[in-house]
Amino acid sequence: MKRMLVLVVWFGLSTLAYAGVTGRYVFYNDSAFDQYDPSANVWDDGAVAPDKVPLLPGQTATFANYTSYKRGINGIIIDLFGLGGTPIDSSDFVFRTGNSNDPSTWTMAAAPTSISIRTGAGASGEDRVTLIWPDNTIQDEWLQISILNTPATGLPAPDIFYFGSAIGETGNDPSHAMVTATDELLVINAMNTSGGTFPVGIDSPLDFDRDGWVTPLDALIVQGILCQVPAVSPLQLITVPAYDPGSDDQPVVPAPGALLLGLFGVATAAGWRRRRRAQ
Repeated sequence: MKRMLVLVVWFGLSTLAYAGVTGRYVFYNDSAFDQYDPSANVWDDGAVAPDKVPLLPGQTATFANYTSYKRGINGIIIDLFGLGGTPIDSSDFVFRTGNSNDPSTWTMAAAPTSISIRTGAGASGEDRVTLIWPDNTIQDEWLQISILNTPATGLPAPDIFYFGSAIGETGNDPSHAMVTATDELLVINAMNTSGGTFPVGIDSPLDFDRDGWVTPLDALIVQGILCQVPAVSPLQLITVPAYDPGSDDQPVVPAPGALLLGLFGVATAAGWRRRRRAQ
């Protein structure tokens, strides 16, 4: 009976924080891979970058954490389960942009122009939240996304992750994310080898406009970066701290449904204990 009591109490308390984040993605909004549709809808799923993963607290950035899309970061998708039932809006997030190892010094970024939810559309049936920014609002820098623990998200604590942007960068040198003439040459050489323009998949490092083809336009994108005055500051391969001051200072607010389940579990355990004493 004592073991059962402990189990029920544990279940009751654990359900107080049952919400979570199961997916964090960057996607190429308004590209050929989402049918050139700038709005949030099911087409966005086809524009998710399969070769990009979020940079998480405590990690050092690599080419897998930033995109080279000519429109910068204009779309983020988050899969969440256990949403609290309250509509999600910009107050449930904190967005910062910067290019250093200290995110606490970064600039507060503009809120997305669109935040939408597709119920059950996540990779495993979770709710899919889509965030959209205007093209090139966030480019050649890092974006920090903090999902706060609010009644709307139901999270037990903030969830923090990062994606970067380095327009025209091919990832040719793992030691830096600097756009150089080598990136342009890689595009030109690929076209010369193939005999001209050629189709590629969404994960091609040479298709900067994400139209599904490597063309002279991609080389021109690199040229534009190299000729820009003043010069574009290269994206830094940052190491983000395991703890971000100011990003996780929100109080823990369990979702209403989780709170009811938790109280039910604790109350049930207490009732069993009283009946046991009465026997």
